[in-house]
Amino acid sequence: MTRIQSTPIALSITCGIIALIALSPLAYIILKAVNSDFESWKWLLRWNTVIILWHSLFLSVTVTAVSASIALPIALLTCRTNIRLRKFWDVTTVLPLVIPSYVGAYLFISAIGPKGIIQNIAEPLLGWERLPDMYGFTGAVIVLTLLNYPYVLLTLRSTINQIDPSEEESARLLGLNPLTTLLRITIPQIRPALMSGSLLVVLYTLSDFGAVSILRYKTFTWSIYNQYEASFDRNTAALLSVLLCIVATSFVYLESIMRGRLKYFRVSTGSARSQPTVELGLWQLPCIFFCGSIVLVSVVIPMSVLTYWLLRGISSGEQLSILFGASLNSLTLAILTSVTVIGSVIPVAYLSVRHRNYFSGLVEKACFTGFALPSVAVSISLVFFAAQIGKPIYQSIWLLVLACFILYLPTGLGAVRSTMLQISPRIDESSRTLGRGALRTSISVTLPLLKPGIVMGGAIVFLVTMKELPAVLMLSPLDFSTLTSEIWSYSSEAFFAKAALPSLILILLSSIPLTLILAKGGFKR
Repeated sequence: MTRIQSTPIALSITCGIIALIALSPLAYIILKAVNSDFESWKWLLRWNTVIILWHSLFLSVTVTAVSASIALPIALLTCRTNIRLRKFWDVTTVLPLVIPSYVGAYLFISAIGPKGIIQNIAEPLLGWERLPDMYGFTGAVIVLTLLNYPYVLLTLRSTINQIDPSEEESARLLGLNPLTTLLRITIPQIRPALMSGSLLVVLYTLSDFGAVSILRYKTFTWSIYNQYEASFDRNTAALLSVLLCIVATSFVYLESIMRGRLKYFRVSTGSARSQPTVELGLWQLPCIFFCGSIVLVSVVIPMSVLTYWLLRGISSGEQLSILFGASLNSLTLAILTSVTVIGSVIPVAYLSVRHRNYFSGLVEKACFTGFALPSVAVSISLVFFAAQIGKPIYQSIWLLVLACFILYLPTGLGAVRSTMLQISPRIDESSRTLGRGALRTSISVTLPLLKPGIVMGGAIVFLVTMKELPAVLMLSPLDFSTLTSEIWSYSSEAFFAKAALPSLILILLSSIPLTLILAKGGFKR
């Protein structure tokens, strides 16, 4: 029988501080909402607001469902089968994560929208005078799905590779066919990772502004930005932000219910064994076609459009700069944020998995707050707090790192927590029985087993921080420009040829670390 241990005081204090930091923007927003007048509350209760909220919910659920349906088969194919070019699919299927949503939306419209590049090519050949209008809900679902499914994919990969194959082998010995074994044995074991990745997608979709604004699909975040930027009404925007946070918290709570309190770690005796490889046989070509189609529409077409604009700019004599300073600033910000987030989510994941109680549940849900709020709301709240504190944090890079830390804490937590769920607590107990203390056990036993989740979490945080825009625009120190701010500056003025170069550099710099991780076996099989 597993011995119940009390929660260490130091661990509780550490996680409590992290939760308070994550909740700080919400505290500011609630304060502004409390000070709202009757007109603000009246605006909140309009029927149009209800419609916009429904648009956000429907879009988020749809994008999440489609993203999961794409990520799950890719994860199973690249982790458990002999699909050809597996390393290539490992890298290319996660590259869409580095493309900013507003860049992806513009590239999507300019490529396949009415009067886009594809129509200009096809019209003289096929006589197509106009392609279907891709603005609105359809375009938003396509763009956000293609850019966000890697959230689910990366989280799934880090968990699938940790599954003990003994249960699947037992099911096969009992007469279950491969499909039934997959549905009844494998998928239930990776449910925590599927739920964690899906939660990231639904929260990101709720808070996205760039893609929906370009694709002319009014969501709740669009309404909040409009109140902040156009109406200068921070009280009404705060009310909307609180409502959005309530919706996001509901999704977090729903995820915890669906995840349940089941044990997902390995309980059999003996040493862990490597995963069996499924021979695809005649299914090799259809599986390659599926992965190739996803890579084509999510990576190849956007890269081709960017290359087209770059070559067009060069041919027309545009002056293009290499942007060494902006590239270095983007890398610095991403690395600092990744290290800070991973260092914080490890104790939170340990608390939420090993010491399940009311406090750990509150801490876990608090850490998802920043991802549920628009970047502009988080940034404005931090400007308020930093102005009260003053130097050395005000107008420094550390304030920007803090904003990214709050915004992307859930991305690291989801991957690390899902991996922690696969680690049996009996391993820790055995180490303690042999005389090792709690700290030494965590460092020498638990951390090495957490490596897949740490690598995945760090990779996700690095990638999404590289493309962060609103926080960079609002919190960057003077003369601190990043690749995303350069892209926004050029694209907002319709200098698409100049915006193509920093976009390509951003994708290249973001993909190199991920490629190195994969080449060195970051996803152990």
